[in-house]
Amino acid sequence: GAIKSTSLNFGVWNSLHTGSAGLDGPSGQLHYELDFYATLGLGFSRGFALGTTYTSYTSPNSMFGTVKEIALKLSKTHILSPYGLVAMELGGNAAPAADGGNPGTYLELGVGPTFRLMESGLTVTVPFKLGMSLKDYYEGFDGDEKFGFIDLGALLTMPIKGIPASYGAWNFHAGADLFFFGKTTEALNSGDNMKVTGLFGIGVSY
Repeated sequence: GAIKSTSLNFGVWNSLHTGSAGLDGPSGQLHYELDFYATLGLGFSRGFALGTTYTSYTSPNSMFGTVKEIALKLSKTHILSPYGLVAMELGGNAAPAADGGNPGTYLELGVGPTFRLMESGLTVTVPFKLGMSLKDYYEGFDGDEKFGFIDLGALLTMPIKGIPASYGAWNFHAGADLFFFGKTTEALNSGDNMKVTGLFGIGVSY
């Protein structure tokens, strides 16, 4: 009928930090964040898809309290890969808000077009994201700040050839992102209203 596909994904996500959030921070421990997540994905006609994700954000080095969240993401298969995401923090003493205030609701809108550059399979993805507070998500000294951030980025991905297919599809990727922050996210980033981040890594999929 209307539902063309279903999927169930679950896993963990880790972040190891040097600097003030890790080795140089109050705990002196490297393991900053450990997240558990599960996503139910539904595919519909005309390229529309809806993902419902539950995430528990935890900090092994006690830099923040555990935050639990439900997110809904609507996306469409298109050259621009547009999507919209609404995430709701779940209240309760065991699940405070990420900013330490009231449980909030977050809105993210974005696109991520991908272009093939060479016959070798090299691609570039140019993501654009806008993060905003619908209610109490970016709480600061002046109350709830609606504007959270803008993210402009570029990601190059090159397939790694010569690896047997039984070992999966491997790639090397590298990119950079330019962030513009609102008042609350600026305060959380040492007063910087703009920041550039870079990344590189090796990926594999089966």
